[in-house]
Amino acid sequence: MEKRKVFNVAIVGGGPGSKAIIDIILDKKLSQLPMKLIGVADPNPKAVGYRYAKEKGIFTTGDYKALYKLKDLHMLIELTGREEVANEISQNKPKHVRMMDHMAAYLFWDIFQIEEQRIAERARAEAALQETGDVLSRMESLSQIVQATSIPTFVIDSTHTVTHWNKACENLTGIPGKEVIGTQNQWLGFYARKRPVMADLMVDNAPEEEILRYYGDKGRKSAVIEGAYEAEDFFPDLGEKGKWVFFTAAPLRDREGKVAGAIETLQDISERKWAEEELKEYRDYLEGKVKEATEELRGAHDFQENLIESSIDSIIGIDRKGTIVTFNRAAERLTGYKSEEVIGQKSITEIYYPPESAREIKKKMYGPNYGGQGRVEDLEVDVISKDGDIVPIRLSATFLYKDGEEIGSVGFFQDLRKIKGLEKELIERERLSAIGQTIAGMGHYIKNILNGLEGGIYMVNTGMKKDKQPLLTKGWGIVQNNVAKISDLVMDMLTYSREREPDLQSCSPNDIAQDVFDLMEMKAQSCNVTLVKDFDTSIEMCFIDPASIHRCLLNLVTNAIDACAFDKDKEKEWSVVIKTRTQEDGIRFDVTDNGMGMTEEVKKKIFERFFTTKGSKGSGFGLLVTQKTIEEHGGRISFESEFGEGTTFSFHLPYIREL
Repeated sequence: MEKRKVFNVAIVGGGPGSKAIIDIILDKKLSQLPMKLIGVADPNPKAVGYRYAKEKGIFTTGDYKALYKLKDLHMLIELTGREEVANEISQNKPKHVRMMDHMAAYLFWDIFQIEEQRIAERARAEAALQETGDVLSRMESLSQIVQATSIPTFVIDSTHTVTHWNKACENLTGIPGKEVIGTQNQWLGFYARKRPVMADLMVDNAPEEEILRYYGDKGRKSAVIEGAYEAEDFFPDLGEKGKWVFFTAAPLRDREGKVAGAIETLQDISERKWAEEELKEYRDYLEGKVKEATEELRGAHDFQENLIESSIDSIIGIDRKGTIVTFNRAAERLTGYKSEEVIGQKSITEIYYPPESAREIKKKMYGPNYGGQGRVEDLEVDVISKDGDIVPIRLSATFLYKDGEEIGSVGFFQDLRKIKGLEKELIERERLSAIGQTIAGMGHYIKNILNGLEGGIYMVNTGMKKDKQPLLTKGWGIVQNNVAKISDLVMDMLTYSREREPDLQSCSPNDIAQDVFDLMEMKAQSCNVTLVKDFDTSIEMCFIDPASIHRCLLNLVTNAIDACAFDKDKEKEWSVVIKTRTQEDGIRFDVTDNGMGMTEEVKKKIFERFFTTKGSKGSGFGLLVTQKTIEEHGGRISFESEFGEGTTFSFHLPYIREL
């Protein structure tokens, strides 16, 4: 120990060992080790050593690095047993501060025990010497100290002769004391052939380089005892499978300061070393497993990333705030954005669809019609690309959860532009093909119209020749009726055969319904059908194609009246109700009759080409044209019917208040 009045130390680690060291340092009996404890560090304020130091008025801290700043600090005692802490202290402590690691602390504890016993025995020996003046008494006291300690200890004199070899040393080495005491064979307990032990080097006052030549990086100067050295090494000849021993040797000096011998203490640390080796093996095993698992995860991640990037469909993932976190190449092609432009930079509503559409989609993800339970399947919507183009897509999406909490969502976007184009082309081809099929399929219906015209013309000609006004009037009515049928047929064929954009005009839906009511009221009366109107007066002016919607509504009312006229139940009081209503998503027109109703077979065929329940009186085109017209308006048509009870046809149109 450096020559100074007080040697200031601080302890890193506040466990039970810390409390024991604190007790030793605070014991004023150890006058040869004038240490002063000035600090204790432990992150756990409930640690027994930490609390004990605090009770004694010693500086305490949760961060051991704060000890570096203590004034006049000379040594740090590391008791955590953690290699990373010891390495950090060794590398970053102030240069003038020494460090004792937890291994040296074991010896420190042993030396203090010996020192304490030695001081006690020395006091007794000195007392005996003062009374008797007998030198043998002092030697006997030393012998008692060595023999009484539980620490393996031996002593040699200045001639390298063993003077003490205690019971604990016998147990460690397996060599009885009587075989080595009085000899220079102390090496027998540790080595297969003769060589100096560390105590021999202390007696010879060997230079440091010679000591290190024997022990290499396993040996070092003692941080506690001046002139002492310590080391730990494996001795293969100790016990059945060898032992790890931590040992310290210190010179013994007489009153003139000359080396009179040396004392060496030993500690069997085999269990700890083997535990450390097992721990290291286990750590290496775990590190290997972690590395394997990491590689597997990396491989799985790379595969999934490649799968996402190679997907034909656009895949976009967002977090809870809507910020984009996944954006594959297909999404780049669909939107026109690059992934680096949007990932972590933009929300889904900034690049794809407006906030109101996003809210509507989220609402549908929880609704029953598109999947529900936080997902949506095969929802067709329009989105907007970077260039402002409207892109039709089919969307499937689901919310993502962790521990029951929503953390984001992922959407799969299928570009429908090509599909819609092919569908449009196919519909156009079917429509054009239908014209030819219609001519062939409606031959009988057209023939009936022609026969009706010929009959009407004949009656007109006969009435004119014979000047019979009733015959002329009847014949002209037949001609007019069949001309109207031809006109309706031609208009239906033209409407169905070509793609047409609705001619949107500002008008009142109720006015259209009223006009149809006025037009069909007389026909209804002639068929003993009561025509009823039920209009929603809250409907305001909006933009629709009035001529097309008028034709659709007229067609449905005509069919409803015919359904009553063809009903075989003559006891009914037939009625047809024309109704208008506003709804959340637009305007609804209902036409309800209590006529013959539809069978299940008729329901399945109602929107097929050329299908009619009117026989030769129908073309099978009316509902088909009505459906096409309503869909061109962005609307939809539906029906409910029960055979023998009646039918309700409904069509919905978007409520466009301004263009």
